[in-house]
Amino acid sequence: MGLGRAYEWGDEPYRRHTMGLFWDLMQQSQLSDHSRRSDSLEHRVGQLERELDDTRQLLRTLIERLETHLGQDIDGDGKIG
Repeated sequence: MGLGRAYEWGDEPYRRHTMGLFWDLMQQSQLSDHSRRSDSLEHRVGQLERELDDTRQLLRTLIERLETHLGQDIDGDGKIG
């Protein structure tokens, strides 16, 4: 996997080959970073969706208990509790 004898340290083809390898490594690193962030973002969105569901359920329970305690329809659904 060497560069072979055709390339010398200061030759233009050597520099282009070296920069090409460097560029490939940079792109691969960026792709890996994007993938990790994407996975992390998907996990976070899932977590936030679960928290939202829990919050909605808590709010429904709270409204039902308040309506029962106060004897009034708070949420406008036409029933108490």
